[in-house]
Amino acid sequence: MILAPLQLSDYWLDSLHVRTNPDFDPNREADLEVDSMEVKSDLKLLKSANKEEAGTVWMVFLEIRQSMPEGKNIPYEFSLEMCGIVAAHPSLIDETLERSVQVNGPSMLFGAAREILRAATGRGPYAPVIIPSTNFFQRIPKSQALPEPPPAITAGKVAKKQTAKKAPRK
Repeated sequence: MILAPLQLSDYWLDSLHVRTNPDFDPNREADLEVDSMEVKSDLKLLKSANKEEAGTVWMVFLEIRQSMPEGKNIPYEFSLEMCGIVAAHPSLIDETLERSVQVNGPSMLFGAAREILRAATGRGPYAPVIIPSTNFFQRIPKSQALPEPPPAITAGKVAKKQTAKKAPRK
């Protein structure tokens, strides 16, 4: 096994609030819209004695909130706040370090948050909530984001590659 250059060394739950919706109708489809969910993340570089030898250590913050909009059939309202400690390998001291932690730090916490919310709502009167995955890459300010990737291969080109005959082996 090869260790990743970023390690989530510790995390904890700062706050958790779950409230059932007394008007939720389990016989109707739930209105689980991503617009009613808010995800925020932030990070802070902690002091490091020697970045070149020991790497850097970051405090990562994650907040997830699901509101209960009027008239929507949503089983739970919840809010969760988490913190984590992410250690970066000493080889990650270039300009991509902060961007890497901004993307991967909250992503690592998000997996733990999903399980915490699933467990908390799983003890309620309705089915457990498994929140959808999100992409923290898009949350980075455009000034720090990577340039646009090259255009993907079109479906037609892929189909041609798949139907091309291979030369017979000799």
